[in-house]
Amino acid sequence: MQIRDAIEAVKAYCKGTNPDGSAIDPVKTRDQVLWGADRLDAECTGIVCCIWATMDVVRQAAARGANLVISHEALFWNHGDHTDWLEAQRNRAFAAKRDLLEQTGMVVWRCHDYIHSGIPAGDGTWVDGIFWGAARKLGWEPLGPIEPLSNAAVFLRTQLDGRPAGQLAQDVVRALGTNGCRLIGDPATPVHHVGAAMHMFGFADREMISALDRDDVDCLLAMETTDYTVLEYVRDASQAGHPKAVLSIGHFNFEEPGMEAMVDWLPTALGPGCPEASFVAAGDPFRYVLS
Repeated sequence: MQIRDAIEAVKAYCKGTNPDGSAIDPVKTRDQVLWGADRLDAECTGIVCCIWATMDVVRQAAARGANLVISHEALFWNHGDHTDWLEAQRNRAFAAKRDLLEQTGMVVWRCHDYIHSGIPAGDGTWVDGIFWGAARKLGWEPLGPIEPLSNAAVFLRTQLDGRPAGQLAQDVVRALGTNGCRLIGDPATPVHHVGAAMHMFGFADREMISALDRDDVDCLLAMETTDYTVLEYVRDASQAGHPKAVLSIGHFNFEEPGMEAMVDWLPTALGPGCPEASFVAAGDPFRYVLS
């Protein structure tokens, strides 16, 4: 199987539509070959799935004999993966990573829009491949139904047993294998309904505050957060006698399980001749220094 065949098979397996129902544009999509476009006709010797193709991930992929890395995020630290500015500045980290990719003969393909568009759920429906992986690793499926919300700010939720937010934070850290997380609000907040939130950096913060004001959302698991909107609200709401909480986990930490789960369905997507596929964790980028 050639590398290009593997990439096209993944695309074909996914739903392949944008949130508005239109087909993903192969030219405009984020899902481009970020490195090694001249090597797509090579035989695929192995696949490594990851959330982000760090230098260590590339090294491990090469050590496993893989020549295709499927990464969920960009390769060179900016939306669109532009490299002209890095080359012009002779950025040393860019040069080192470029040299590593060339030395290993690696192809890096970004799978973002396609996996978010949906993978088959087995019952004729589609499920976001990234957030399904996160829900599975968190153990949400046995605890209650995964309910997509129409509100774009909170994309899925489930019912819990009323455990305190502080205990839920410990459970999330253990399940995801992170170094910790930030808890905003009252740690004693009983959590019966928890939701997973999108990025809190301005564009949907009002919707998230509205979601938290409801009685059926006690706690949000968040990727990015900003201090001056939702987090301010959570603190005031708790002090006003309506305890709420936010667990700030980090973007990569929350989405990485989706790329880990990708390894499970790749053989079905690629069919006979599927190269050996494995997952390499980029790992928690955060370290916590406590007083």
